[in-house]
Formats: sequence, structure tokens, C-alpha cells
Amino acid sequence: ANSNERGKDTMNERKTYLCKARTMHFLLLIKLMSNMEKIKCGILHADEKVGRRFAAFIEQTPFLSLSVRCASPAEMLSVCHQQRVDLLFCGIEDDVEEISSFCMSLDASIPVIFLSSDKRIAFDCFRLNALDFLLSTDPYHVFLTSANKALQRLSLQTPEAQPTHIYIKSEYRIIRIDFDSIDYIESCDDYVKFHCNNRDKPILSL
Repeated sequence: ANSNERGKDTMNERKTYLCKARTMHFLLLIKLMSNMEKIKCGILHADEKVGRRFAAFIEQTPFLSLSVRCASPAEMLSVCHQQRVDLLFCGIEDDVEEISSFCMSLDASIPVIFLSSDKRIAFDCFRLNALDFLLSTDPYHVFLTSANKALQRLSLQTPEAQPTHIYIKSEYRIIRIDFDSIDYIESCDDYVKFHCNNRDKPILSL
């Protein structure tokens, strides 16, 4: 009998551990997604029409935001020293030398996606350590592929610390729950019960 009881206790402990692990993983995902910060983009392009086109693409992309649009390298360089720019879309046509000098002056941690109407310039762009190259006429789905490359690159450069707690609303109060204190979460109709090892009663939340 004692052996069976010990077996049941061990099984319950395993279930509790697995439930807690799944709960923490689930809550971490929620927290990280809610804290996602958009990538701040800059557009450097002398052609107003092309600049507007890619500005619209940026606004259409959930994880991007447009911070600045400039027509000259000198203006963009000044802006980059004054405010945060995470990703740069840089036009390049017959001004390869000027853009090359600009890129060498730019913070090396800022990825650059080059834009051009001439695909033959792509070789020069990748010599400048480009993240990607887009034609000025490329459709949105091609743009999105490049944007995803930037997202992956920047995620590797700036890993976020994992959160240790979450805030929930319960009975008109905002309550902080530490992940380490959660034993398990129980679903009850329209409510969720958080069973915590540092509280006598579960916390109910919608």
C-alpha cells in the first residue's frame, strides 16, 4: 500500500511539475508578445515617390514603425546621432561613392537594406555589408521577406531578459503574480484560477 501511495505521490508531483512548466511557458509567451517593441525604421531616399511607397510598406508591417525619412545622407547621419534608428532602408542609384562613405560613417549595429531601380547595383551593396537588397518596384511580399531578416538579426543582437512575473486584474484590483509562485492554472467557465504556493486561496481573473 505504501508503495502505491508513493507511486501516486510521485505521479502527482510530475503532473504538477509539467503543469507548472507549461503554465510558465504559456505566460512567458503572452508577456513577451505584449512587450514586443516595434523596430524603428529610417528611410534615406532622394525620390519622394519611392520614399512614400516604402513608408507605406513599413506602416503595413506589424513589427515595424517609421521614425524618419530623409533625402540626403548628411541629414540621415545627423538624425541617427540624435535619435534611435534600428533599421535603415537606403536608396542607392548613381551615387554609390557617396552612399559608401555614408555607410562607413553609420553605426555598424544598424542593419541596412538597400533600395535601387537598378539590380546591377546589388553587388556594390553587398560589398557594403548590406542586410538585403530590394528593387524600388518590388511588391510588399518581397519587402516583408527582407523585414523578417531584419527582425531575426535584431532579435539576436538584443535578446530580452525573460520576465519573472505577470499582472492580472482580479476583483477590481491589479495583482502581481510571480511565475515561481504558480502551482497551476485552472479554467473555470469564464474565469481562470491561479493557484499559487504563497496564497491561501486561488486568484480569480476573467
